[in-house]
Amino acid sequence: MEWIFSLCVGVVWLALGIFFVIWLSRKHYDIGKLPFGGTQLIPLAIVFWIFLTIILLCIWAGVWKLLKELNVIEWDSWIEEPYVTWTLLGIVVFGILCIPYSRLFEPKFLCIRHLRAAKGSRNLDFVGRIVVISDLHIDTVVTGAWKGLVSAVNGCKPDVVVLLGDLLNSDEALPILHNILSKIQATRKLAVRGNWDTWYWHTLPLLKDTGFQWLDGSCETIDIGGQTVHIVGCPFSDEETEPVGVANALLESVPAEDWRVFLYHSPDLCEEIVGADLLLSGHTHGGQFAVPFFGPLVALSRFNRKYARGLHRVSGRSSFIYINPGIGVEPMIPWRFCMRPEVTVIDLYQGTGSRVSVSEMWCSSGHNRLCCKAKCPGWMWRNLCCFTRWICAACGWDRTPCCLCACPCP
Repeated sequence: MEWIFSLCVGVVWLALGIFFVIWLSRKHYDIGKLPFGGTQLIPLAIVFWIFLTIILLCIWAGVWKLLKELNVIEWDSWIEEPYVTWTLLGIVVFGILCIPYSRLFEPKFLCIRHLRAAKGSRNLDFVGRIVVISDLHIDTVVTGAWKGLVSAVNGCKPDVVVLLGDLLNSDEALPILHNILSKIQATRKLAVRGNWDTWYWHTLPLLKDTGFQWLDGSCETIDIGGQTVHIVGCPFSDEETEPVGVANALLESVPAEDWRVFLYHSPDLCEEIVGADLLLSGHTHGGQFAVPFFGPLVALSRFNRKYARGLHRVSGRSSFIYINPGIGVEPMIPWRFCMRPEVTVIDLYQGTGSRVSVSEMWCSSGHNRLCCKAKCPGWMWRNLCCFTRWICAACGWDRTPCCLCACPCP
């Protein structure tokens, strides 16, 4: 009898969950001035429904045991089984521990991710190094990974540093921003405005005396290692057609055999940009929350999760885009989970030919080097390294264990 009752309750609850997900997916909201809703809400609705289910199961288990002790009911229930009780308890404890971790630890747990970008397929020569930082969101109240940003960037010894916008959460943090940016060392330091900079801080001298230069719909031609690199940047705009037209005109005007890099705060324009070899964006924060083996729950982009974080080949183009998950956090949502703040290091190579290839090499946190300097002497060690890399990549964690020893995956 109890199993039939539980089955009926489960079917009804599942039906209510499906109805809730469908209902929420038809809603549309605005976060700041950014549209948000539709299919973007489906993963959030599912996670919320699962969370509510676990809470109700815990309440059900407690009420059932109380009623048995009061002799109101006499039959046993599956909810009393030890494996069910311990599973629910483990999930609840894990969820409770995730709250301080995602608030106090991961937002400060900066990682450095290395990419290799080559133009040409033969006779490749190293050109130079670009370091990408984005979405600092510096605040006087909420601390973040930007406290260790200067040492992380300068330790990479960049030729060019590019800053992809969204610099402040509060105008009171402007002196902190100036102090950090002025200490970053590079031959050239370029920046584009993000949506926060355009909407709220357009009157503030964000880059005063920092050595950074705004790219406001302009192209900077830089000689790095004897090779020419053209960097085009546009400020964030609510009217997307304007920066697209400016960027395409600038990219068309530079030689195709040189490196052509396009900077824009959001990945929303990537499929409309023609002529860029490499596009660099931020804005999404990688969703700030990710689920292992699924990825970000949602991203504030018109592409949603398609270009939420990391390296992608642009659909219908030969170019690549890398979306940096940012350094800081939204002031209203100061948490990160499985989405660490990141400094991205891109090593440029130039060779014979026009084919562009970009690949992720490794990710390190500067102190978490688990693989030492071993050369993976046997197939068992190589398999262990690759399995570790796969798990860590799925969880968004440090992939150093496999990559520092340069062991090829079998």
